[in-house]
Amino acid sequence: MKAPSGFTLAEVVVALVVLQIGVLGAMSLVVSARNTMTGAEQAERAVAVGAAIADSLSTERAIMPGEVVLDGVAADWSATGRHFRVRVFGEGGDTIVVVGSAIGDLRDR
Repeated sequence: MKAPSGFTLAEVVVALVVLQIGVLGAMSLVVSARNTMTGAEQAERAVAVGAAIADSLSTERAIMPGEVVLDGVAADWSATGRHFRVRVFGEGGDTIVVVGSAIGDLRDR
């Protein structure tokens, strides 16, 4: 007598469980990659805002403290003598600090 061909129910269930674990793992990688990209985009935007503010401040003769929100990114700046500091606050609580010197003050010397 010939043995029946095909898969048993147990083999099919095990195969489906293994496949489901693989699919869930792939989905978690996609979510993780998306979160990483979102964080990188926010950091890139924060650095661009900080650089733009620092570039603007570097040409000023006198820098008054201030704050601004650009592209959803909060930033503030202050000056001590001819040096200034720009702090940019990321959405994740990260703070980026840009330090520079005012060109206007350096020209006077």
